[in-house]
Amino acid sequence: MITLLDASVDDVLAACGRLSAAGALVGGAVPSVQRASSVDRASSVDLASSVDRASSGDQASSIHRASSVERALPGHPALTVDSALLGDQAFPDQQASTDQTAAAVCPTSGGVAALGHGTQALDGLVRSGPARRTALEVEAAQQLVDPADREAAARRQRPDDARRTLAGRVALRLLVAARLGVPLSLAPQIVVDRTCSTCHLPHGRPRVAGLSVSTSSSEQRVLVAVADEGTEVGVDIERVPSTVFDGFDDFVLHPDERERFGPVTRGASGTAARLSCWVEKEAVLKAVGVGLASPPHELLLAARPDDAVLPTRADMIGPWEWRLVEQAGAAEALGLSVTELPTEPGYRSAIAARVPARIHAVDITSIAMQIASSEGLRA
Repeated sequence: MITLLDASVDDVLAACGRLSAAGALVGGAVPSVQRASSVDRASSVDLASSVDRASSGDQASSIHRASSVERALPGHPALTVDSALLGDQAFPDQQASTDQTAAAVCPTSGGVAALGHGTQALDGLVRSGPARRTALEVEAAQQLVDPADREAAARRQRPDDARRTLAGRVALRLLVAARLGVPLSLAPQIVVDRTCSTCHLPHGRPRVAGLSVSTSSSEQRVLVAVADEGTEVGVDIERVPSTVFDGFDDFVLHPDERERFGPVTRGASGTAARLSCWVEKEAVLKAVGVGLASPPHELLLAARPDDAVLPTRADMIGPWEWRLVEQAGAAEALGLSVTELPTEPGYRSAIAARVPARIHAVDITSIAMQIASSEGLRA
């Protein structure tokens, strides 16, 4: 069985806040994260403007450099929260600084490095209302991950990217904890190895002993799959852009698929269909851990039947929905199967696996309640 979570960033962080309110989180302050002036980082890149995608890991492209500020929370002097995670709603009177830098990207992660914007330089404190609640949810989420996860979020230069990264890291740990029956207090101790097999930096596909896991995120959504070790699962989710980037078909589509899709048009349906193809191929390449080091246009998936209708829920997907990889530049991708997933409007997502299994779709609230109830709490 494949456990699948497709959730909004806000819902994941809110679930962490509920766990904290239920008394499930103990231990006080989150340790401050030491930040160098220039560090490896990853960020989401819109498909309409770049092919700079990190398929083997849980984020998109490589950008380097970050700065952020630890802030004490009023009424909770022992707790600090990274200001980069709070966003403009917490400190509306502050101006964003711009810091544009670029650096080379590991081939496994995809093409050319992108430019990023600097994080907020913030001086305010969260006092009350939604901003304070957001800060407390972020603080709760930080208590559920390890220092490497907190660093990965802190390296994001845009608050939305930082929160999305943190939400994705938390969601993976909560799903793994629920599947293994691990107490919530031990969630930060779950070993998640993200070492890239090419450059040995921590941006590779996540690995958890005894399981097959995969994560993806885009804008306000996170997608996480957890399965048995031999399943070799991979997932991908993308926001549908207004149009695909120039050269998309040459980069992504197999020659046989170009005939099927026809010429690129500005219509929404043509873009969405291409995005469906993109996420399916990314899911396959993430499942085997090669990312865009294996060109997507070398990958040919079995054609979807003309009368195929995507189920409205992931747990309604049957064996007939999965389609085989017919050709691949990476030999290890042969034998995998893939299917598109139902998701929120404006997004496309897909899952690939060596062993197609029944999908058990869960929501983050039920996962939080399951963990809390197992510990005698009420979230």
